[in-house]
Amino acid sequence: MVPMAQIPPYLMKRVLILDGWKLRREDEFNWLLSKGRKYLPIPKKCKTLPFAIMNICFEVAEIHGQRYLDLLNQVRSIPDVSTMTAQSGIQ
Repeated sequence: MVPMAQIPPYLMKRVLILDGWKLRREDEFNWLLSKGRKYLPIPKKCKTLPFAIMNICFEVAEIHGQRYLDLLNQVRSIPDVSTMTAQSGIQ
C-alpha cells in the first residue's frame, strides 16, 4: 500500500503504539518498537518518513488501508500534552 502522504516519524510511532506496539528502546537516532516477535526501528532524525520506510512499517505491522487512516485520525485527535501550557490545560 502506498500511503497518501508522508508523515513525521513521531506520528508513525504513535500510530504503531495505538495499534498495540510497545516502545522497547530509544536513542538519539531511533525508536525501537515491538509486538510479539516483530520489531520495527523508526528513525527520529527525518522531517518525514520516506515512503519505503512507511511501507515496511505497514507490512511488518500488518496495518493497511482504512485501518491505517483510522489510527492516524485517532492519533491526530489526541492532544500533545508536551506542548500544552498551564493556561491551555486539559479539558
